Amino acid sequence: MKELKIIKSIFCQASIFFTLIVVFFYLIVSSLMEEPILQIFGMFLFLLFSFILALCNQLFRIKKIPAVLRLLIHFVIIISVVITAFFTLSSDTASIGGALIIVFALAIIYAICGAVAFIVTSKLNREKSKKDDYKPQFAAITEKNSKRK
Repeated sequence: MKELKIIKSIFCQASIFFTLIVVFFYLIVSSLMEEPILQIFGMFLFLLFSFILALCNQLFRIKKIPAVLRLLIHFVIIISVVITAFFTLSSDTASIGGALIIVFALAIIYAICGAVAFIVTSKLNREKSKKDDYKPQFAAITEKNSKRK
């Protein structure tokens, strides 16, 4: 049952990512080009990228791996897939330079967002562990007094 829930989550996330990527691509990139740039091969690459992104997000559910390592693995896989997609879709060397600039910008944005998310998550986990460690000392006395009334 748990595996089915994970698979459903992966397909749902992949669908959302695919939709966002295709809409972004058509609105931004295709409006700059004179001819339609996205063929069926590109659509399949976007779908594959969406599934890889959804699978990578499942890394964050594995609590046995330290959080920093999960974030690093996620970063490396995502950047590798983006670079592969750019080199696969690009045919001339001029656009490869632009693609590398986009990948570099994506890496900086990912690093900033990842650092903020890591700091917030670690702070929330620290506060949660402090609450879990608290045990009321006078709970037994309070329970006895409430039973007497």
